[in-house]
Amino acid sequence: MKIHRPIIFSSSMLLVSALHADGLMGGGEPKYDERVSKALNELDINYHIDEDGDYRVTFKTGDDRSQLVFIFSTTETYRNLEIREITSAAYESETDTLPAHIALRLLKENSSIKMGAWQSSGKLAIFSAKISANADPESLKTAIAIVLKTADGMEGELNPDRDVF
Repeated sequence: MKIHRPIIFSSSMLLVSALHADGLMGGGEPKYDERVSKALNELDINYHIDEDGDYRVTFKTGDDRSQLVFIFSTTETYRNLEIREITSAAYESETDTLPAHIALRLLKENSSIKMGAWQSSGKLAIFSAKISANADPESLKTAIAIVLKTADGMEGELNPDRDVF
């Protein structure tokens, strides 16, 4: 069994100092959720941890394509539910917002998706799924697969000649 060690990308000392002062970092390294590391290691999935403590996983999707998936360490809580978000981008607009025809297409797509939804983040179209922060490795793998397949499929349709994400 392979041992995966998180690769942590460091930023400038100014950023590290600012985050440490805000209590977002301890010991000079980003805080990351070890539950995700444990699950990804069990699934034998390679990952990197970015300066925010989020997991970045790049998957080969065939036909010389790949897709970047983010698994956020920060979770949200609603009553007794702790929720983790998994996302992947599929489109980047040339303007500050998504064109209306793209936004409408994604909104229509949402009605047929079993898990997750399309959302706009400024100029990006992002597919996002939310799962229990305590999800077992197989459930995490299923959620990643849904995000990966959905985002890469849409990226291929909207950008047939390019693989951006």
